[in-house]
Amino acid sequence: MQLNIKQRGRYRRLFLTDCCHRQQETLASQQLYTVEGTATTMDELGELSRACASQAEATDFGAKQALALTAGSSQAVDNTLKAMVNLTQILLF
Repeated sequence: MQLNIKQRGRYRRLFLTDCCHRQQETLASQQLYTVEGTATTMDELGELSRACASQAEATDFGAKQALALTAGSSQAVDNTLKAMVNLTQILLF
């Protein structure tokens, strides 16, 4: 069976349309996969961000405690030095 020019054109258009639909389905599938991967990555980044924020808060708390202890220790050293000066003055006079 031989096709005339009109029939050949129709079959060619059907073939091309079918190919285009397959390509569109493939592209849509790839885009969906990419979007899902991006969503997963964003979720992971959100979790990491929350963990970093929590660690930063803990570090801030520890730094404040260290600063308070340092201030207390500094005051104790000042008091000790004053007491030593007083004792020296008492002993020398």
